[in-house]
Amino acid sequence: MSSKECINDVFIKNDQIIEVINFKDEFVFSGFSIYEVIRIIDGIPLFLEDHYERLINSLNLNNIEISISLNNLKQLINNLINANNKFIGNCKLVININVKNEKNLFLYFIKHYYPTENEYINGVRTHLYKAQRENPNSKSIFFDLRNKINEYISNNRIFEVLLVNSDNYITEGSRSNVFFIKEDKVLTPPITQILPGVTRKYINKICKENKVDLIERNIEINDLQFFTSAFLTGTSINVLPINSIDSIKMNTSNELIKKISEAYIKKVNKYLSEKH
Repeated sequence: MSSKECINDVFIKNDQIIEVINFKDEFVFSGFSIYEVIRIIDGIPLFLEDHYERLINSLNLNNIEISISLNNLKQLINNLINANNKFIGNCKLVININVKNEKNLFLYFIKHYYPTENEYINGVRTHLYKAQRENPNSKSIFFDLRNKINEYISNNRIFEVLLVNSDNYITEGSRSNVFFIKEDKVLTPPITQILPGVTRKYINKICKENKVDLIERNIEINDLQFFTSAFLTGTSINVLPINSIDSIKMNTSNELIKKISEAYIKKVNKYLSEKH
């Protein structure tokens, strides 16, 4: 049976290039896995240094010792890109500890979805979803939760769910971070409750550089009625306006979202130009 997880011609296991027909999803979904999804644009892994920093943080949070340098990771990604002759897409890096307590590194391309122009203009539908990840600062694979959320998203024909924890606080999207706008202020859940997204990190910088008030605080469900707009951020989506949260409509034409989105694209382009 072919893998649903790994696509294209080859993948990397540790430092070996292997034909994709030999990939088994259990390589990364059994045992325990730490991972990163890195966007490739024109053969360049976007914000690789930030992804590497978060990877090391996830490993440390889970007391996993593995030796991998930034230069080593760059070389592995470059090998994957060239071996597949694929210069645009998303690649996934997984550090897996299997049931035999063996540590392995896997690197491979995955299916991706980048929002349409219409979705950036009109926003996307979201629902609240009662769930929380263990150790939220660590980017770990929770296979059962991911499958349940994917099924819910598909059945309800929505783009994303916003997770609600046991204290009834909205924390993050299932694969994104979330921001809310009230008047001229940007609000977002505190970093202790979420996975610190790479895109989120740059949005925080943009707000500081542009003297936009950014407030990290608990977001209660009842707060939603007081927000005029909201947006998601992530590796594949950049800055994406939210059209609705359950039945609550949001303004997708908010000027502050446009300003933040344009500033983020400038940072992306600057990074790419410096790496060319």
